[in-house]
Amino acid sequence: MTDTPTASAVVVAPAPARVTWHGVASLVVSALTFLVTLFTIVFYGGQLTRQVGDNERRTTQLEQRADRADSETRDLGKIVARVDAKLDLLLARSPARD
Repeated sequence: MTDTPTASAVVVAPAPARVTWHGVASLVVSALTFLVTLFTIVFYGGQLTRQVGDNERRTTQLEQRADRADSETRDLGKIVARVDAKLDLLLARSPARD
């Protein structure tokens, strides 16, 4: 018995595959799709961040306006209480009319 290869034992390697334009076009389209998707995510992420900043600024302004309105209401309440007290004093000093 000898170790010589027989005709059925010889395997012929296939020729290396050539890159076709279909493969390249598929790769280019996939890369463009990925880039567009990435750009869209970044763009809308930036839009969302800007919108959150705008909403935060508006909320702060509304809170400041509400605080000013509360302080004005308290001041008006104090003024009304003073006027009421003065009226009570004036009524108490005035002679009783029958």
